[in-house]
Amino acid sequence: LTLPSRGLAPASRVEPLMSNVSHHMTFCVRRAKPEDAEAACNAVRTSIEECCAEDHEGEKARLDAWLKNKSPENLRTWIRSGSHYCVVVEERSKIVGFGMAAAGELLLCYVSPEVRFRGAGKAMLQAIELWAATSGVPELKLESTRTALAFYRRNGFQIAAQLSLSLEWKGSPCLSR
Repeated sequence: LTLPSRGLAPASRVEPLMSNVSHHMTFCVRRAKPEDAEAACNAVRTSIEECCAEDHEGEKARLDAWLKNKSPENLRTWIRSGSHYCVVVEERSKIVGFGMAAAGELLLCYVSPEVRFRGAGKAMLQAIELWAATSGVPELKLESTRTALAFYRRNGFQIAAQLSLSLEWKGSPCLSR
């Protein structure tokens, strides 16, 4: 299934960020710092283990492959990288999610189970979209899990292609906005 992409709003129509912190309800989204890596990694790994059970189906090999590069060291490297835009979402000063984008692609967007369906993921996604729009990125693409597909579609992403990944998913939708 291929649908046309809506694209991101031009930078001229996006309100500028007031500092680098965005507040949404009880959540605060901000640029990730290297010292956030361990807590952010815990949020990502817990999200994959608990929220994405439909995708890994409890199969240890699949779960291990998915988690393999989700280490504090890798997150710290990505956060320090000039080519990645990384954010964390906090609730009451506790990191409950991590998002990362680079080169027009949303690479990671995970929240802890305790904040799922409460707006934390949406707040993080909006912060990344704002960064992309103000950085001249015309379109944001991603590969979605089955678990997150409805979330991305609710937030304006459209299916652009269907992929089968090396982790032997039944098919991972490619979306764009």
